[in-house]
Order: sequence, then structure tokens, then C-alpha cells
Amino acid sequence: MARAYASGFGGVVASEEPLASYAGARVLEAGGNAVDASIAVSFTLAVLVPHLGGVGGDFFALIMTPNGSVRALNGSGQSPRRFSLELLADRGLEGVPERGLYPL
Repeated sequence: MARAYASGFGGVVASEEPLASYAGARVLEAGGNAVDASIAVSFTLAVLVPHLGGVGGDFFALIMTPNGSVRALNGSGQSPRRFSLELLADRGLEGVPERGLYPL
């Protein structure tokens, strides 16, 4: 099986599906960054290979900032059906807590 990749003037994107790689490369060409491209690839894979994950699934990422520091993003776990920023505001919070459950 041939390896598939997509490249452009903004970078190179690789994934298990050529159309997903192409979507990510197009995002880079349009001025998006690597995070934007990875989200485009992920959404495209959710359609093309739905049994491997999809919208509403967990998300993990290591992102290097322009100054070289690395940030970890952990988007795992369940969220309540009616969870919203308004719900947090009603409970006196200004944003999503970084750790633990929001106050009931």
C-alpha cells in the first residue's frame, strides 16, 4: 500500500486517510496553524473512519508554542448533557475549572 500525504506551502500533513491529510494541508494553505489543521484532520477522519473515533470523543494534544514551551491539552471524559458556560456563570464561575468537577 502506498503512503499518502498532502503538502503545500504552509507545511506537511500526514494521516491514515489521504482526504483527511488534504483537508489539513488546505487549512495550512489558508493561513491556519498546526492546531487548526489537526482539528480539520480529526473531523475529516470522524467521517471517513468513524469506528476509530469521532465527534464527541476524547482529545489529547501536545502543542509547542512559538517560544518553545510545550502545553498539554486533555479533553477527555464525559460532560453533562446540559453543561454550558451559562451554567458555570450561574454557579459563580468565570470559566471551566482546570481540575475536578464544577461545583454543584
